[in-house]
Amino acid sequence: MSNMDIFLSQVQKPSRYTGGELNAVLKKPGPDDLRIALFFPDVYEIGMSHLGLKILYRVLNSIDGVFAERVYSPWSDMEAFHRSSGEGLYSLETQTPLGAFDIIGITLQYEVSYTNVLNALQLSGIPMRASDREKGSWPLIMGGGPVVFNAEPVAPFFDLLFVGDAEEEISHFARALLAHKRSGKSLKWQEIFSDFMGRKGYYFPAQFVPSYRDERFSGVTPLISGYEQVTKALVTDLEEAPYDTRPVVPYMETVHNRAVVEISRGCTRGCRFCQAGMIYRPVRDRSPQAIAELARCTLDASGFDELSLLSLSATDYQHISPLLRDLMLEYGRSGVSVSLPSLRAGTLSDALLDELRKVRKSSFTIAPEAGTQRMRDVINKGIDEEDILATARIIFQAGWKRVKLYFMIGLPLETTEDVAGIAHLAVKIQQIAREAAGRSAQVIVSVSQFIPKAHTPFQWWTMDDRETLKAKQRVIEDILRPYSTVQYKFHDARTGLLEAALARGDRRLADVLERAVELGCRLDSWSEHFRFDLWQQAFADCGTSLDRWAYRQYDLNDPLPWDHIDSMISKTWMQEEWQRACQEQVTPDCRFDRCSQCGVCGGEVRLRLNRRQGLDISERETTAEENLAQMAMVPVTTLRIRYKKEGMVRFLSHLETVKSVTSAILRADLPVAYTQGFNQHVKLSFSDALGLGIQSYAEYMDIALVEQIDPTEAMARLNRELPPALAVLDARTGTFAKLSAAHHSTTYQVNLDVENGQHLHAAQWLVRRENKKGVREIDIKPHCAIMGTRPLQFAIHSNPDGVTPKPVEVLEYVSALPREQLSSFVITKMQVVGEGAF
Repeated sequence: MSNMDIFLSQVQKPSRYTGGELNAVLKKPGPDDLRIALFFPDVYEIGMSHLGLKILYRVLNSIDGVFAERVYSPWSDMEAFHRSSGEGLYSLETQTPLGAFDIIGITLQYEVSYTNVLNALQLSGIPMRASDREKGSWPLIMGGGPVVFNAEPVAPFFDLLFVGDAEEEISHFARALLAHKRSGKSLKWQEIFSDFMGRKGYYFPAQFVPSYRDERFSGVTPLISGYEQVTKALVTDLEEAPYDTRPVVPYMETVHNRAVVEISRGCTRGCRFCQAGMIYRPVRDRSPQAIAELARCTLDASGFDELSLLSLSATDYQHISPLLRDLMLEYGRSGVSVSLPSLRAGTLSDALLDELRKVRKSSFTIAPEAGTQRMRDVINKGIDEEDILATARIIFQAGWKRVKLYFMIGLPLETTEDVAGIAHLAVKIQQIAREAAGRSAQVIVSVSQFIPKAHTPFQWWTMDDRETLKAKQRVIEDILRPYSTVQYKFHDARTGLLEAALARGDRRLADVLERAVELGCRLDSWSEHFRFDLWQQAFADCGTSLDRWAYRQYDLNDPLPWDHIDSMISKTWMQEEWQRACQEQVTPDCRFDRCSQCGVCGGEVRLRLNRRQGLDISERETTAEENLAQMAMVPVTTLRIRYKKEGMVRFLSHLETVKSVTSAILRADLPVAYTQGFNQHVKLSFSDALGLGIQSYAEYMDIALVEQIDPTEAMARLNRELPPALAVLDARTGTFAKLSAAHHSTTYQVNLDVENGQHLHAAQWLVRRENKKGVREIDIKPHCAIMGTRPLQFAIHSNPDGVTPKPVEVLEYVSALPREQLSSFVITKMQVVGEGAF
């Protein structure tokens, strides 16, 4: 076994690091090919949920001679391995060290993840500062994502930053650098700068020099004439944009483990605090026909049982009700649910609600953002209290039992009355909940602090200090205390302070970031890792303070650190929006009213949207009720399969294995039966859970079928959809005893020779087991037998009425080795004999 194999048996969630997932791209690059590491600076389950990275991965790997592989931040246990072994971060696809790639493309999604970027470079032996990489052969470090609209705090660490939509431009970039490399030239930013400075989106930080006066930022000086500002790249037609229709299917449960189709990009609602609503303008819709085709391809290739329609405000999509109905008719019979992650109060039509009832979940989210109408006008939320209460009433009457409410405190011009309004509004909704849904209905109030962001009308504002925030929290707590069915949550204000400092900071914060990494800061978005004291020390060690940066306020005419980044939103318009906020004036949505002259599209938004065709819903005889009836068909036979679990796949947990096999069953299009109830799923059962790290050639699963099928054909279909390390070895149909209740004997083999010593013939084989009640000794000898010692082979007999030995317990006793050394050996499950086998 390799060092990595041994360590994977000891870390939490080893499937973060195994790779080999369905639809992952494996290619063999040559010396003249371009190798790109796509690094997401957070752990696997977060990064694998990011749609943008998936699209770039697919686009780059579609180009001959270009090889893109994925890298994610390690959890603390895996980082310990990297540091102790001296092995840097590596890619999932080919386990290539990060420093061996030509380009490292980093997704900058969240300011608080900056330390993960620097930590990854440090772990891989790559100099953090771009200026320190000028000598020597180092990868080109490139970043992109929403925070690039002000990435000045990390700009000194990057050779290149890409601003805006990347999925179309990335092909040109990769092909140009591939040609550059094959011509024998260096990929240093100085060598490629002239090829890209005239194109939109390319920001070379070294070509802009910031200046300061009296410790305040005073402007940026461009070094090259004609390269004074970087304008964001823009995908003008979402219909023609590249997309990932063969998403990598993770083994482990990720944050958003589902098929995703982006139905629109951008938002014209104009919430003055919302950076995404500004930098993703203008609005671009996909046609319903294109959405349906993307959904079909993505679901067919992945086997996911949920389809999410992605948008900043899904209910603003003009065809949302018929689109939702059409997709549910298409996929309801397959047990696939369709979800909308973002809904807006006041936009729930009767038709849309009818469709949402069919995919009802445990909770529904409303984001009033502010507690009073005055405050909602200040932030330009565009909804009133009547909309909010009416939406809540509709939701509870439709059968939901829980509603989540999202608010912010610390907004510009906020008063104590506005803060109290949050609690009063929550109480009104709680009363509606009780009237409409009974005493079990619940209201959850989630409150975060306002954080000013670049390129928004509120970018000049300060934020509340911690004492002010605490006082406002107490106002809400005092009002809500008598209402036990209203649950109140507040986000950690300390993380918000750090985010605020980094979101509007300048390049002087690079020293602070570097110091924070030296002190041990990383994974800061995870509460168990966030060290506020170390961040305060990092700022102090650099001669400044966190408060100074978090609470800074700019005047409307001050130069801003991000002025040289053009989001295509007029700065003058944002200044006017700030003035309108001070006057509590609302700016109408330009899709339904006059153009607001923000500067991004020249008043063409409504024209662009209206050119899209309507939804062409074909006449269908199949109704939703008929789909459900089809899912309720009675099983006529059982397909029992035997499959293997070897190689890196043996580090998957039982639940991860179940998920992987289940998605393969859906992709294989077997005539499966479904469980009954609200959330139907494939009716199947598995044999006993296999211990983590154990290899097996005798795993069993039963699949209920509503039609007869040739077992050989079923096996072939499944193996086309499963990774080779998880392949089906045999299959048959019939009636079988339940796997969980069957008596059987299981044979194991270990790559270890043992001596046939006296302890093997002892009257008892005592092993220690520990649980919440304490430690006890049990005798496992009556339930196992040694079948060979070179290599070690033994059998374990199931004992449903007593204690069944674990393979590692037998190995520990027979080998007489301490348990921490046992990870050096591979236990292989060879055969099962008895009622649970073929």
